[in-house]
Amino acid sequence: MASRLLEMPLAAKVALLALVISATIFIKERKKGASELPLPPGPPGHWLFGNEFPRSYAQRTYVKWAREYGPVFSLKRGNTLSVFICGQQAAIDIMEKENASLADRPRIISAGEIMSGGKRMLMVGSGERFKKMRKALNSQMHIKVVEDYAPVQTCAAKNMLLDILDQPDLHLIHTKRYAASVILTLTYGKTTPTSYSDLEVQEINKCLARLSKAMLPGAFLVDTYPILRHVPGYTSSLIQSHKEELALFRSMFDAVREKLQKNEAQPCFAKYLIEKQAEYELADDELAYLAGSMFGAGVDTSATAISVVIMAAACFPDAQRKVQEQLDIIVGHDRMPSFDDMEALTEVTAFYLETFRWRPITVGGFAHRATKDIIYGPYRIPEGASVYGSHWAIGRDPDVYTDPENFTPSRWLTKQGEINNELKHFSFGFGRRVCPGQHVANRSVYISSACLLWAFNISQDPSSPIDPLAFTDTANAHPLPFRAKFEPRLQNLKEFMLPIRPASVILAHFIKWRARQMSSVFSDYPFSKVASLSSPPVPATEGLRKGKGIMAHLQKALIAPEKRYMVEVLFSRRHPKRLLPGSVIEAHSKQAPYKFTGVLLGVRRRGIDTSFTLRNIVQRMGVEMQIFVNSPDLTKVAVVQTAGGIGSKDECHLRRSKTLIGLYGREDCTGLASLCISSIKCLPKLQSIMLFILLPSCKTIEDIPLQLHSFVGIPSSEPVYKSRAKSETNNNWPRNPNALVLRLQYSRSLQGLLC
Repeated sequence: MASRLLEMPLAAKVALLALVISATIFIKERKKGASELPLPPGPPGHWLFGNEFPRSYAQRTYVKWAREYGPVFSLKRGNTLSVFICGQQAAIDIMEKENASLADRPRIISAGEIMSGGKRMLMVGSGERFKKMRKALNSQMHIKVVEDYAPVQTCAAKNMLLDILDQPDLHLIHTKRYAASVILTLTYGKTTPTSYSDLEVQEINKCLARLSKAMLPGAFLVDTYPILRHVPGYTSSLIQSHKEELALFRSMFDAVREKLQKNEAQPCFAKYLIEKQAEYELADDELAYLAGSMFGAGVDTSATAISVVIMAAACFPDAQRKVQEQLDIIVGHDRMPSFDDMEALTEVTAFYLETFRWRPITVGGFAHRATKDIIYGPYRIPEGASVYGSHWAIGRDPDVYTDPENFTPSRWLTKQGEINNELKHFSFGFGRRVCPGQHVANRSVYISSACLLWAFNISQDPSSPIDPLAFTDTANAHPLPFRAKFEPRLQNLKEFMLPIRPASVILAHFIKWRARQMSSVFSDYPFSKVASLSSPPVPATEGLRKGKGIMAHLQKALIAPEKRYMVEVLFSRRHPKRLLPGSVIEAHSKQAPYKFTGVLLGVRRRGIDTSFTLRNIVQRMGVEMQIFVNSPDLTKVAVVQTAGGIGSKDECHLRRSKTLIGLYGREDCTGLASLCISSIKCLPKLQSIMLFILLPSCKTIEDIPLQLHSFVGIPSSEPVYKSRAKSETNNNWPRNPNALVLRLQYSRSLQGLLC
């Protein structure tokens, strides 16, 4: 390269030198011009100490300052410059478009370094630790994975409705229990019922309350004057908080580790972190803080969001009524809302999106640190400044939200009634610091909001009106206790809380069920991914090696009453309640498979060594298992469906065919209705019923009365009808080849539709 420069003509050398000098001058002048740009304006402060931060409800003051100084203003205290973004377009231009320069966090000595030990992801700087933590979280929180959490969220929503139905005055506690139940299951795999009074939930809430106060701007002078960190006793409360929090996170994380060593750990985020620890290269305390922070943040924000939905529904009955009208049309009154309805229930989505804007949870946002100068219009946000996106002020931008103090969910909908994706909301943060759990939180708020507004008419208590501004003054604002009235919209609301499948799911899977009509198992068998290894056997004694002495070690009798009941009743030879081959039973075990459902193929009766064989059938393929009654792992045998016998008047026992034949010879639907309802009495004993109903006067499908389609709840487009070309093999079936046969499949889940 140097030789080429020497060989260049003199004129070319002069031109190249001039170009380099010009570029250098241009860059220097541009930097000089940028550095000479003024800072965003702001209120005047003290000549020495700078600005004084508002002492209470600062975000409401920031809205006033934004009207006076513009959507971007600054406050300076000591050597710390804080810039506040209070407009929608300013948030897009600065927080989103410049997100690479705002991915870092400022140094927060109080809440970040001392109280969190520098390990809380929310306040970790944009270095290698942050990238590893975020990668681990995103692997379990992206949109495709969170769809698998729907059963957990739906079950918790049902429990919340039952809690509110029983104790409506404690609705704030019930929302917290909902959030704690979901997050505890996802984070630590807890399967036992969760209560808000559980010790770990109470301890987490204490830690969150302390953290929320410490994160307010100006809460601790040590963040402005770091030398105070070395003053004896000044940070003692922060140090103690960190010790208590770390001990709590360690204990909850270590509990999962112990279960994993025993092959008892349920699938959860903590189990995933333990298994992938070497891949993510994170220390034990970092993993404990990552799981604990996820649990703490999820419980805190989700519970508050649901409580705000209740407050908004009580304060704005017209908006609530509009959501319920759509719920009545799409969902109806014969089932609960589900995640399958999420795209169709746009009014529900618009309602909770408006609550995010109307009463944001993180009112002031969390601080971002500018890693380079950011130019916004005529102003400069210098490198090192702390930048806050004020959710409260952004949601009240008059240029975007007309009448911002009014609760108007329709602003989030287009004229066609779809969600307006052009209107952005920043409820979960900005840029690269957006909350990784946003998809879980969004779905939790959806299912809880849909179920609440479907189940109840929520209104204010006239004796205690709601103050919509009564919130805590913390980083994450919570509504202060308020009273609301919950009037059930259905008389039999509790019946919908039973663990049954929604009718929409039944109809959607009708064809799949028809392919499995020979199966005796209602749902697919959850094959276990965990193998249990038995301990090595003890060495055989001399007597055992010679074939002597083995009988002395065998069990003489069954001591447990449930085991005696199995041998003497269920699997006996002559007892009236004995189980015959063809019955469907569930065998519960202490080891995988924990619950094996199958058809009883046979019983080998050998006293206390009695065993039985089950076959689990899924799509004509199955697994057979021989189970011994005296096995210590067998805990219970539950009878799902019996086979054989005529049964009593109110019961229906079926033999191997699993088919119930009904004859119908009248033209109206009244007789058909009575036949179906009388057959439904068998449902507590049966998994499914096949009804073959003869319609002599109907020659084609078009001849079937329309009332019949709506009665059975199955669309006429489903291929459930067929013509009889020849008589059936059943002797009781009339030989009428010209008649039309109506073939219906009922399940236990359809009982509510027909009765």
